[in-house]
Amino acid sequence: MRFLTGAPELLTPTQKPSSKMLAHHRAAAIAAAKRAVSQLEQKAIKVLVTGSLADNTFDLHSDIDFLVVECPREVKYALEGIVEDALGSIPFDVI
Repeated sequence: MRFLTGAPELLTPTQKPSSKMLAHHRAAAIAAAKRAVSQLEQKAIKVLVTGSLADNTFDLHSDIDFLVVECPREVKYALEGIVEDALGSIPFDVI
């Protein structure tokens, strides 16, 4: 299993992640989402973070969900690339 930051830790299929591991994973996801939102705002793209990260149910298998509210036509096709660059290996959805 690959984690967002630091050295990877492996879990067997029956192991549950520790609360410390989940907290670290959530904190890294929040920091990455803030980075993505900031970079999008620099391109005049307005997004909201929604889903599990927004409702505090984000876990090791979650992705980050972005809802596009406003996007200038000239950067429409660059949007996902901006998010991907900001998040690295964190899975995401853009709606």
